[in-house]
Amino acid sequence: MQKCVTEHKYCRRHHSGDFVPTRLLAIGLPDQSRIRVIETKRHGIKGPYVTLSHCWGKDPLIKPLEITVQNQKEFMEEGITWDALPENFKQAIEVGRFLGIQHIWIDSLCIIQGPGGDFHAEASLMHQVYRNSYCNIAAADSPDCRGGLFRSRTARDVLLARYKADGTSAIFEHKAWRVVPEDFWDAELLHTIIYTRGWVFQGKSMASHPQAPTHSARTHTAPQARAR
Repeated sequence: MQKCVTEHKYCRRHHSGDFVPTRLLAIGLPDQSRIRVIETKRHGIKGPYVTLSHCWGKDPLIKPLEITVQNQKEFMEEGITWDALPENFKQAIEVGRFLGIQHIWIDSLCIIQGPGGDFHAEASLMHQVYRNSYCNIAAADSPDCRGGLFRSRTARDVLLARYKADGTSAIFEHKAWRVVPEDFWDAELLHTIIYTRGWVFQGKSMASHPQAPTHSARTHTAPQARAR
């Protein structure tokens, strides 16, 4: 991430502070403290912030925690208890804290949902929300909010082979190379659950048309930390 921020031309623009979402979750307090929804203009928040891409799920009985007109005051003043957060949200907050970032944007908690909400106003800002994110955390293989970002696995299942050239080859020179399966990108990313969703396709399209507006609640063109 540090290399990305300091050396990549098109990534540095994510940290200008020219844009921040209407609302963010404050995550800078110690672990498992209440998580408050804050209005950025009111509190003078300039970022940086991370974002979360996640699947809400197909079962209407299993929905991510949402901010509504009814609980808005409670979520902003008292905050949300740690135990009330679904696993995707908890682990995304942990990643944000690990990166040293004090704010995270999660759609269901930063856009007021349901009757009287402001989805229609906020939807037109989604390309800005994700494009100006410090890092987008993608819960790539969780079918709903309960799956979480992390999986139990052994190191040998995920470590890539490494080859250090001795200089005898003009192609390999003295460089260190990573050896990966030919279908690594397709198998490890494009076949995950999140990439079956239409709004991810829209997000990829947005990367090619950075000035185009969007009416999706979820697009992302910022650097991503994929979690499987």
